Amino acid sequence: MVIDRGKAVMGYSDFVCTNDRFYAIYVGLPFDGNQLEGNEIHVFNMEGTLLEKIIVDHKLVYLSIDEKSRLLYGVQRNHFPKIYKIAL
Repeated sequence: MVIDRGKAVMGYSDFVCTNDRFYAIYVGLPFDGNQLEGNEIHVFNMEGTLLEKIIVDHKLVYLSIDEKSRLLYGVQRNHFPKIYKIAL
């Protein structure tokens, strides 16, 4: 299969799972090989149904979750990476 890079769109860059949901960073921009950051987190159930879209103020590249504290952590990629907490 040949990918037409002029039409390709980057989908998801990272995801984390819990027992009943998974959270994924959605990029949604034309694929340029470097674009891995997004400010939209899609929440799905284990059947793949989209449950929620969380919009954040920062472009994130990595996710981690603390189920006990109900916190989602997002990492912003730059020269000095920042970690953001998102309450669930």
